[in-house]
Amino acid sequence: MGIAAGTVLIGVAVGLFFLYSQTEVERALARGEWVHVLVVGLDNGAQGQVQADLVGVASLSPEGRAVWLTLPRELELPQEDGTWAPLYALYRGDLPAFTRRLELLLGIPLPYQVQVDFAGFGALVDAVEGVEVMVEARLRYSDRSQGLEIDIHPGLQVLDGETALQYLRY
Repeated sequence: MGIAAGTVLIGVAVGLFFLYSQTEVERALARGEWVHVLVVGLDNGAQGQVQADLVGVASLSPEGRAVWLTLPRELELPQEDGTWAPLYALYRGDLPAFTRRLELLLGIPLPYQVQVDFAGFGALVDAVEGVEVMVEARLRYSDRSQGLEIDIHPGLQVLDGETALQYLRY
C-alpha cells in the first residue's frame, strides 16, 4: 500500500509543482541535477494542533526517473532540549525549520516544498484530472468518529480528489 500511496502523491506533487515552477526545475534537470521536492500532508491533530500527517520526498532524475520516499510519521527524532518526538509532531507550522531538519536527516537539499491539507489535496488531484492507481484488493474502512467511509473496489481506477484522499488514508 505504501508504494501505491507514494505513487499517488508523487504524481500529484510533482505534476502540480511543475505547473508553478517548470522553468527552474527544467534548468536543474538540464544541468544533470536531481530535483527533490518535500511533500508535507497536514492534518489537525489532537487539541487542534496542525501536524505533519504525511511526509515524503519526491525525487526526479535528469533521465526522467521518479523516486518516492515516505518517512514514517512515528519516526522519533531528537529535539533541541535532548528529548525525542515523533516526526509528525515536529512540524509546528514552521515549514522552513521543518525542511532544514529533514535536510540534515536525509543529507540532501530540499529546495522545493509542497504543503497541503486534506481539502487541498483533493483539490490538487482534481486539478490534474485525477490519478490512475491499480487497486489490488477491495479497500473498506469505516470510522464514525471522523465521518470516514472508505470503499474502493479493486482494479485500475482513476481516482478523483475525494477518493484519492480516502485511498491515502486507508
